[in-house]
This record gives sequence, C-alpha cells and structure tokens, in this order.
Amino acid sequence: MFGNTEIVRHYCWMASYFINNDSTGYSKKELEEIEKFEEELKEVYGSSMEVIDCAEDSEFGTPDYGGLKGELAAYKIRFKTDDLPSEYWDDGYKQEALRSRYW
Repeated sequence: MFGNTEIVRHYCWMASYFINNDSTGYSKKELEEIEKFEEELKEVYGSSMEVIDCAEDSEFGTPDYGGLKGELAAYKIRFKTDDLPSEYWDDGYKQEALRSRYW
C-alpha cells in the first residue's frame, strides 16, 4: 500500500514532466537530467515511487539531490515502505533511507 510521503526539493522546471506527464518542450539534456533525478529517487524510495504533487511556491537554493543552485520547488514523493531498498527495511534505518547519501 502507498501512503508514505516525503518532500524533496528540486528544480522547478521539472514540474511539468512530473505533474502533467508532459515531456514536450524539454531539450535532450533536460530530459537526461530528469531521468537521472528519477533514477536517484527510485534508488532511495524504491521502484514504485511516484511524484504526486509540487508546491506552487519556489525558493532559490541547492537541490536535495545535488546540483547547481536554482529555483526549487517542493515535490511530494509517495512510496511503499516495503519497496524501500532492502538495507532500509529495518525501522532503525528508515530515516537513513529517507535522508539518502545525496542529502
């Protein structure tokens, strides 16, 4: 069952891809960056992870998953606890999974 959520700060310009499932208008390089970010999220939250919301407000800063400073939005990630990578199944490691090595 889904139900676990987490907020991740990343670039605003990716919102249309994640929220509207719209990849038109993105350059090849931008799509590669989006895919890289999505792979990193799946590595931390499991393959069933999905982005379900994006805050309308933005702030200037460094993305949670690294990168150059820019306009960031708060993305809400939904995931299954039992889909977390096996090293994080124990409750004692849950916070470590949610605060991955990228943070």
